[in-house]
Amino acid sequence: MNSFEKKAPKVYLKKSMVIELISITLSIFSKDEECRGLVKKVYGKSFVDEVVNKHKNLGVLIKSLKDGGYGIFEFLYLNREFDDVEKYIESVKSTTKERFFYNFWGLEINEEKIKKALRSDRSLEEFFYGYKYLCDDLECFKFIVNSWQEFLDMILKCSLEFYTDEFHKLMDNLYESYKSEFIKLENELKSHEPIEISQNIMGRNFRRKDPYEEYIFIPSYFLIGKYVRYMSDIQVLAYKMIESTEVKVDKMFQVLKVISDSTRFEILKLLMKEPMYGKQISEIINLTTPTISHHLEQLRSVGIISEERIKNVKYFSANGNEIKKFLGWLSHNLDISKLPHAENK
Repeated sequence: MNSFEKKAPKVYLKKSMVIELISITLSIFSKDEECRGLVKKVYGKSFVDEVVNKHKNLGVLIKSLKDGGYGIFEFLYLNREFDDVEKYIESVKSTTKERFFYNFWGLEINEEKIKKALRSDRSLEEFFYGYKYLCDDLECFKFIVNSWQEFLDMILKCSLEFYTDEFHKLMDNLYESYKSEFIKLENELKSHEPIEISQNIMGRNFRRKDPYEEYIFIPSYFLIGKYVRYMSDIQVLAYKMIESTEVKVDKMFQVLKVISDSTRFEILKLLMKEPMYGKQISEIINLTTPTISHHLEQLRSVGIISEERIKNVKYFSANGNEIKKFLGWLSHNLDISKLPHAENK
């Protein structure tokens, strides 16, 4: 599996079966039709529909999560298990409930608040209503928190459904694609710092420019979205290896819908100037932090803002590449140069 793994000083280029298989599971329950379609293209519609029906309870849980379940990858930089999905899940299960809670939701919630929330069902419900931007459904939230090991087993069982001959054939067929990607990264590392390459992949400047102890780059085929980035003393950056350049009209209308809200538009304007964290924004706009977090999640869901965690603080910034794409589409479709010229009088 690691035949393409290349190592430079403190820089690793990998492919990850953990990311691919779990991404497949998240994809089949995703709202993103393209992601679901990609899985069906590889495995066939009837097989995917059968797995979806078999694991429908897991689907309900994943669909309730605002991030689509991607918090499961928050543990990558901790256990560094990239290839064996069973070992990865077992490693996550070996942690404590508090630590799972803390990591699964992106290390953005104070650990003392988590301990308080776990004291009783009533405390957990109060927490849920204060942080509804994390999950849509109270019962799903309580199950994921209280039965987190069972939730992880559900993800594992569903992911292993796709560890088939079709999966191995696909990985074999992608041999040259992975190889080309690794050669490309190796060439870029000759003239650019890893942090610069990371910024180019994500299309923005990071707030933290200090070098990490290690950089791990993981090109992916099934990843939902363009990239996911996790940081502590190391950086793990997984990104979509094969990306369509076609502008998706429905995605552009989703952006329009999101920024039509005046509060979200004001937040985006603030983030166009500089990266900020939730509490800063809440003080400027005079709304509660959970309310701001909800709006930030809406902006993030359509890709026009990105997040970067520095220690335990999440900074949000405007995603220049996505905003440029949106404005280009808008300008193309509402081209004022095509308006009839008024006659000079």
